Amino acid sequence: MEFTVSTLDEADEAIEYFNSFHDGFIRRFSVVSLDRIEPDKSLLLTGEFLVELELCHYNYRKGEPAYDQTILARFHGVKGLELDLREVGRHWAINSLTVVECDGVLTLRLARNHLEDDRRWAIQQADLFGFETASFREC
Repeated sequence: MEFTVSTLDEADEAIEYFNSFHDGFIRRFSVVSLDRIEPDKSLLLTGEFLVELELCHYNYRKGEPAYDQTILARFHGVKGLELDLREVGRHWAINSLTVVECDGVLTLRLARNHLEDDRRWAIQQADLFGFETASFREC
């Protein structure tokens, strides 16, 4: 199955199909700058990126394989990339990966479990980046 996303409704449909990638993890996070050197040797700095995520997760859909699923997600027109992996460890499973709209921009939001100092579990959310379009494809 493959989804193309350019609206919040399309994003909701894709995210629902993949159960918000619950109990999954990011195997690969690739960032490619769209900046380039022009023929006249000047730099064209766009500030835009292409982001690819390889996501592994268990999907709880009925009648489908419920484990060992790999999804390739590609995000075009990425801006505002912010990725903080300082506390990534054995508790970094995805609680949910969703798309929200922030100031009119589609934004990828990651929620994960986080063990607080007093040994309580809490949900930690982060908006990873804004994007123009995306695709989600089962591999």
